[in-house]
Amino acid sequence: MIDKLYIDQTEGALEATGRDLDLAIQGDGFFVLQTPNGEAYTRNGAFTLGPDGTLVSADGFPVLSEGGPITLTDEKISIGSDGMITMGSTSIGRLRIVSFDESTELSKVSGTIFTAPLNAAPTPPVSATLRQGYLEKSNVDVMREMVEMIDSYRMFETGQKMIQIQDESLSKAVNELPRV
Repeated sequence: MIDKLYIDQTEGALEATGRDLDLAIQGDGFFVLQTPNGEAYTRNGAFTLGPDGTLVSADGFPVLSEGGPITLTDEKISIGSDGMITMGSTSIGRLRIVSFDESTELSKVSGTIFTAPLNAAPTPPVSATLRQGYLEKSNVDVMREMVEMIDSYRMFETGQKMIQIQDESLSKAVNELPRV
């Protein structure tokens, strides 16, 4: 029986994409999204422009700056390692990046979107650097997970075999010993 589902929030490797609106966070932190149910958080920096020029997440939610939703045009966009957005030579604002205490358990809403419990206050991240033109890949080591899954399956088979042997022994004791 599974007691609890644990989501590993460690940083994954970065992959260069070359797209201006792809962002990756090195270190701790989450991008803040505006959803119909309030603020939500993600590390998925695959952003695009919505029909009205609003910067949106892969799920279509507006990405927030320190001053609210971000509206851009098709001009050259530059995003600094500190989250400062410039369009041409005009400063638009700074992306809102937040962090949570390690003991805070974020709840998964869908895909890569999380919400925080009511008692958890987001704080500025201690060590977050943005990388424009990069996306964060999964932090799962597929080979390690496959080995662990095979190991778990073999442990299950061993336990199952032990139960069958015990069942057969009890069956013999109950059915054959009274005949003697």
